[in-house]
Amino acid sequence: MTMPKSLLFTAATFFAFVAVSQSRPLQDQQPSAVPGATAQSALAAQDADQDQQGPNASASAATPVEDTRPLAGAEVGVQIPGARRGYLLPSFSFAEVGDTNNQIVPGGSTFATASIPVARMELDHVGRRTDFAADYLGGALLYNSVSQSDTTFQQFGFSEKYTGRQWNLLLSDRFSYLPEAEFGFGGISELGSFGIGSQLGLGGGLGQLNPAFGPGQSILTGQAGRYTNVAVGQAQYRVTARTSFTGIAAVANVQFQQNSFISGNDLTLTGAVDHSLSARDSLSVAYTFSALRFNGLGEAINSYVIQAGYGRRITGRLSFRLLGGPEITQIASGGVTFPARLYASGQGELSYHLERSDFSLAYRQFIEPGSGVLAGALTSAVTASWNRRLTQSWSGYLYAGYGRNAGLQQSIVNSNGLFNYENGGLRLSRNWGRSFTLFALYTVQYQSSNIAFPIFSGNPGRVVVVHTFGVGLDVHSRPFGI
Repeated sequence: MTMPKSLLFTAATFFAFVAVSQSRPLQDQQPSAVPGATAQSALAAQDADQDQQGPNASASAATPVEDTRPLAGAEVGVQIPGARRGYLLPSFSFAEVGDTNNQIVPGGSTFATASIPVARMELDHVGRRTDFAADYLGGALLYNSVSQSDTTFQQFGFSEKYTGRQWNLLLSDRFSYLPEAEFGFGGISELGSFGIGSQLGLGGGLGQLNPAFGPGQSILTGQAGRYTNVAVGQAQYRVTARTSFTGIAAVANVQFQQNSFISGNDLTLTGAVDHSLSARDSLSVAYTFSALRFNGLGEAINSYVIQAGYGRRITGRLSFRLLGGPEITQIASGGVTFPARLYASGQGELSYHLERSDFSLAYRQFIEPGSGVLAGALTSAVTASWNRRLTQSWSGYLYAGYGRNAGLQQSIVNSNGLFNYENGGLRLSRNWGRSFTLFALYTVQYQSSNIAFPIFSGNPGRVVVVHTFGVGLDVHSRPFGI
């Protein structure tokens, strides 16, 4: 495989250099008025002189754009102002990595090296009241000595937003094929230039999907390929300048390639009322119904969640939200409907965006599908990340995550199963000109469980440890204006 990999890297590098040399810069334009801003202008002006400290504070008296998204809505994180005009942005990444357990199995200690090429295309089209964003990423893990472990990964997403005087509409879809759990695959995905459009200050791009509407893949399952799709529709209606009603429908589907894992789908319906206390602060009450279904199992789970929350958000700078409440869950299995059980549920987020750094801390606890191992689980997950521009040329990135999945007592599959999964990593990068970035990275994954896990390719152990480190190169062109 040495010759094909060399040819692949040579060809990819050639096209990357061509893209960089042929691209034309995106010309600046005067930003247009934000659609639908009039309904909230009084509230925005009320706090226009507050919270002006920090590197991003502007000395001008311009009225800030208020973040009016629902607290329990489909998109979370700091809202980055939309692009001033549309753009098309290609990027490419190549890395050489080594890991200590390429099969991701208990007791695995086989060291292997791999080449990872990644290509990405980001599109943002801006209309007077609409914003369409699409993002595609594709790559491969090509092992140098164990070709049977070679695999690919694909991710595609789009969102269409409409902003009116009273109605805000969102339609979004996220599709992926990944060789392992999404929660731990972040170490590999950091090889690509994810979100490069917002990093260049272009604005727009795909928003961050609320994990409460996703399939919740947070158990290490070895190299187990899976197709995942999440489709979300959201409609928000502003009754007054301060109060809005929101309806959300989401359908998530997970299909594993191996029959030993549990595939399935779930439906989530949410209704919420949000009330703005000021241009920064808001309260919310949300009701959610979710239905979890599993292929080939005579088990169905219905959950009913009521949450109340508070949020404080500043467009382009801060996002803080905290929601919590009871979750009532009922399981029907083998023709028997068991008594409902009460759990605690919640979601929280603190994200901060500054001129030289970004910080994010998020938490969630819900009844989720079980990551293909459990037929329903009480899942708790915490993630944290910090990105810092150290100097004009150097940048650092740190992240950590923890996931806990406990089987449901009335479930027919691994009802007593308990999985604790931790991952973390760092990346140090240096700009090389305007279009190239050199980087080095290290990641670690650790999982323990209270039951032996025989589906791990014949390795029925209870502890999985994987260390990965590598170096690579990111290449991106200047954006093409459209």
